[in-house]
This record gives sequence, C-alpha cells and structure tokens, in this order.
Amino acid sequence: MKKIVALAGLMILFLIHPRLLFAQATLDPSFSQNGWTATKIDNSRDDIGQSVAIQPDKKIVVAGNSFDWLGYSNIGVVRYKPNGKPDPTFNQTGIKIINDGFCNVVAIQNDGKIVVGGSVAQGSSTLFGVWRLNADGSTDNTFGTSGFKSIAFSGYVICFTMLIQPDGKILIAGNDGNFYAGHASMAIARLTTDGSLDNTFSGDGKFTLNLTNKSLQCQKLLLQPDGKIIAAGTLDTIILTAFFQNEFFCTRLNSDGTMDNTFGVNGIQRQRNSTSDNCYAAGLMPDGKIILGGFSEFTGYNSSSVLCLNQNGAVNTSYGTNGWTYIDMYGGSQFITGLAIQKNGKAVFAGYVYLPDQKNAVVVGRLKKNGTLDNAFTSGGMDTFFLSSSSKPVACNDVVLQKDNNIVITGYITLSNDAFLTARILNANPFSKESDSEPIITSSFVDLSCYPNPVSGNTMILSFNLQYASTASISICDINGRQIIEPVIKEFPKGPNTIELRLPDQLASGIYFCRFNVSEKFSTLKFEVKQEYR
Repeated sequence: MKKIVALAGLMILFLIHPRLLFAQATLDPSFSQNGWTATKIDNSRDDIGQSVAIQPDKKIVVAGNSFDWLGYSNIGVVRYKPNGKPDPTFNQTGIKIINDGFCNVVAIQNDGKIVVGGSVAQGSSTLFGVWRLNADGSTDNTFGTSGFKSIAFSGYVICFTMLIQPDGKILIAGNDGNFYAGHASMAIARLTTDGSLDNTFSGDGKFTLNLTNKSLQCQKLLLQPDGKIIAAGTLDTIILTAFFQNEFFCTRLNSDGTMDNTFGVNGIQRQRNSTSDNCYAAGLMPDGKIILGGFSEFTGYNSSSVLCLNQNGAVNTSYGTNGWTYIDMYGGSQFITGLAIQKNGKAVFAGYVYLPDQKNAVVVGRLKKNGTLDNAFTSGGMDTFFLSSSSKPVACNDVVLQKDNNIVITGYITLSNDAFLTARILNANPFSKESDSEPIITSSFVDLSCYPNPVSGNTMILSFNLQYASTASISICDINGRQIIEPVIKEFPKGPNTIELRLPDQLASGIYFCRFNVSEKFSTLKFEVKQEYR
C-alpha cells in the first residue's frame, strides 16, 4: 500500500512540475566540459554540426556547415581527441574549412582518410559534392580533382547520406529535384577509390528512381553484409500543393545498382500510418531487420516514429504495434534525426523536441528489439539534454556509437549565434537482457485508446490491453502539465480493460494527455476536447 501511495505522490509531483520529467541522464564527465563541447567555425556565422564519425583511434570527427546571413555556407570539419578537446594534429587547429560547399555527412576510410559528402552550386543548379582529406586534415590530391569530385544529375541535387563500402568505394545519395515541377527523384551515385564514377554500378555510376507524380528523397544508405544497398527516406505522394502526405519509403538495390525485386513489392516498401510520415534515419539490426525512424504528423502535434521491416521488406508486425512505435515526450513535438543499432539489436535514437512551454531540447533514448522503450537506459527509456528556450534553440542531427557503446551526438547549440554541439553520453546498461517474465505494457501511446475522441462530454472511456495483471496509475493533464483529475490507482487483470474517467465540468477545449503508468513504464495518449463543457 505504501508503494502505491508513493507512486501516486510521484505522479502528482511530475504533473505539477513537468520539468522534473526531464532530469538529465549521464553526460560523460571525461569528455570536454561536463560531457559536451561547443565549437565555432566562424564567429560571425551560424555553425551547424550535421554528421559525426568515430575513428579507430577513438578520435571524433564532426562535419557541418557555417552559414552567413544570406544563407551561403562553407563546410567545417572538426576533429576532437577522445577526451573532447580539439586535436591540433588535424590541420594544426583541429578545424578544416572548405569554402563554398554544403555538407550533410562525413565518413572515415579504413586508411584514416576523411570523406565529406554534400552539395555544391553550379549556376542555377546544384551537384553532389565529395571531398577527401588526409588524416592530418590536408587535401587529398589523389582523389578527383584537387581532392574534390562533383556529380551531376538532371536537376537540383541535394546530398543527404553517404557510406564507404568495405572495398573503399563511396556511395552518395539524396534527391534530384525539378524546381518547376515540384518533383524529385531518388539519386544515388557510386565512386571508385580515386573519385571516378564507378561504371559497374547501374551502368554509368548513377542510379535514379522516379515515381510518377511523386517526390522521393533518400535520407539514409545502409549496406547489408551481402553487399546489397538499402536506401531509405521519404515519399511525398502529393506534389505541387501546400499540403504534405508523406510516407516512409525504403528500397533495396543489388550491389551492381539494379533494383532488388525480392524486396517489398517490386523492390519498394512504402508505409503511412498518420497524416504524414517523414523518414530521416535508418539502421540495420544484427538479424537483418531494418529500422526506419523520423516523425509522424497528427492533428496539432508530431510524434517521433519508428517502423521495423523484415529482411524481405515486409512490415515486421511483431514490432511495436503492427510494426510501428510512436515516442511521445509530455506534450511536445518530437523528431528522430539519427539511429544507431547496438550489437544486441537495441536501437539508440536521437533527435530533438519542442516542448509546450516554449522550450526545446535534445532527446536521446533506446528501444528494445520489440520496439518498446528500454527502461534499462533511463527511467522512461529516454531523456532530454540541453533544455533551452525557443529563442536559443538546440538540436541533434546525428548519433553514433563508440566501440564501448557510449553515445556521441552532434548538432548545434545557440550561444551568441549557433555553434557545433558535440556531446558524449554514457550508455546505461547497453548489454541488459530483455526478460520475457517482465510485466510490461508497451510504451507507445497508441496502445491506449479512448472513446469518444474528440471528447464531447464530461466522461471518456479509456481502453488498453495488459500482458500481465498490474497495478496502474492513470492521470490526465493539460498541455502545460497541469493536473486535470486526481490520479486513479487501480489493479487491472491481464488482457483487455476499460475504465470510465470523469473529466471536470467546464473543461476548455484543446489537447490533453492521459498518462498510464505501470511500475516504471509510461504510456501517453493525446486526446482532444472538442468544445467547452457547460
């Protein structure tokens, strides 16, 4: 009984003080200043870290962009020692600036050379751009022309992703857009080790996937052990309108750049489960399953979303709820921008969240192999870092795992202007096992449902399905974290359950949140009150 009373007290405390939900997990105190560092490329510009890679010697390379007030960018590449301090053996200062380019990704070759992938302007169009640096930060003149290779497609090309194959060949991908038609194709190119187009890939080194009246962009490339190439991203099904109806998209190519028609339907898998689903990240699990991450749009808010596919491209319906997991943080709009898969199949995700109180923060969390949030990582399975006001935004754009499974992220943090943000987070219990006997409810809010929704009276019926008989605490709060009803604490049997919840009279219309807690696991349901009660 004392446990139940204490749990109720904690729930009330969290609802009254919502920021207590955002207690930071452990930043690595051995990394720079208390676990993070901010780096300026140019003090007069806004500097955004886009991508991070770890060298075999544990040094950390971050690449991104330095924007002037007109939006023109130079590329900045920074290398840190394992302790987070600038590495003076890299271009003498630890920083390399590449003028007149835009970068989205960085990768490390087996020989220690650093490859930067992005885009360059040429007249009224843009091209893929690939730069290669020697390990000391100097330009590698054995690559392309003076260390640089540009790749043209038919239109306005933007690079989002790149990887280096075990044989040293470089894959780069993004989209090839037609500005006037409002349409883009998926564009992928492969280079040989000297920067030449690889004619063994799709005949001329370039692959384009064009779907009629639809727009495609490749956000992430993955390489399977058998050499097949997975390209994941977003499919816009409505072009030339102000509206978006996007889908998670994934295709697979054979190593020679031809479509692998054994994957999905004729080589393609596309899925939508909300108003609009946007894929920005992907990862390959040890068993060959594919994890896609991004965000999904619902009425009035966004949730981070993850979709799991089997090796053949079919949706893995045993993951999350029918293949999908939605990740919610206390009324905020949340976005996944990076995924990193541990050797045990757990997925570390990172991104950022806009909170209802005009705050924003970096979010890092971990999912179990079944798609539920992993409480062995931290209570609730995720945590926020660098909580900041909307006038001084902070964001995470990429995440990688070190060999010791500690987590390195990059993005930006606002000081006098934006600076590269690089942080290292101690990955709690990375090898924790998943117990089949653990009493759980799945942590995605879609496992809760209410009737009616929108609510138009002063009662609502909450429905849920428990794997085990459990004592649960149920609370409702508004978008500012204010408690609407006293927490209901009750024992529920295994299986489907319903409970009637009475709402206050004269409750204002708007978005509300029902929080369902069993042990240390939370599930949140957003619902709408359509009109004021009278």
